[in-house]
Amino acid sequence: MMILTALPEDLVRYLLMEWLVLQDICCLDSALCVRIDRVPFLRILQSPQVRLIAEPPSSNTDMTNWLQWITVRRINLQELCIRGIRLTPFVGILTETVSQLATLQILVLENASYIESAGGIGAAGAASLSQALLHVPNLQTLNLAGNAIGAAGAASLSQALLHVPN
Repeated sequence: MMILTALPEDLVRYLLMEWLVLQDICCLDSALCVRIDRVPFLRILQSPQVRLIAEPPSSNTDMTNWLQWITVRRINLQELCIRGIRLTPFVGILTETVSQLATLQILVLENASYIESAGGIGAAGAASLSQALLHVPNLQTLNLAGNAIGAAGAASLSQALLHVPN
């Protein structure tokens, strides 16, 4: 990592954005916990010029830890895509994480179940997510396919999205 932090910040940003996925960056951060290189590394990750796209890990425990890492480290995500898993267990942590992502432009939360009502965020999750979206002024795309949000959930989201400038 000493070599990475010795490089110009623009080059480090490029390497992080183009060559690593967020899960790899999370592991790299963990490896630097006791190193002096960690401060410049986090500064680069938190800079507004970094455009990271998050694809989630496969296990439920890893997913929770990963979402907490994004929140605690104040990572400037522009795109958060979570596909292929049951979202029900993560509604609370997803809402907390999304509310901290002021730079977020694209949010994709696609439920994995073939039966849309099984495992989706539902109307209650949509209402919870609606409150989080009030803190995401740059949101341009929202995809909640397969989440069985119903009319009540759609109404909550539409009210929140009225306050999103983009």
